[in-house]
Amino acid sequence: MKKISNTALILLVPVMGLIYSEIYNQVQINYGPDSYQSGWHFVSVIMIIPFIYIAGGILGLIVYSIKKDGKKGKKWFAIGSHIFMAMFGFFLIFGSLAASIAG
Repeated sequence: MKKISNTALILLVPVMGLIYSEIYNQVQINYGPDSYQSGWHFVSVIMIIPFIYIAGGILGLIVYSIKKDGKKGKKWFAIGSHIFMAMFGFFLIFGSLAASIAG
């Protein structure tokens, strides 16, 4: 497995969140209400990132305490953070789609 720097590891989560936010933005533009105000989804990503880092860090610490290997803890921090951000993006995008279908 190729090494990844700590900076890249931390910056990948917001980049992925911004990608999900842009997908949400396009869904809202195409299927949302007429009075859609763009930009607040980016604010929501910025506000949820600290919680995702904390949850990923807790997961990494749990794996580190079990395995006693720093590389495994870092790997599971990355995996956990990306899974939590993907769940946030999933709820954001598909919640918007469900609301547009229902309404």
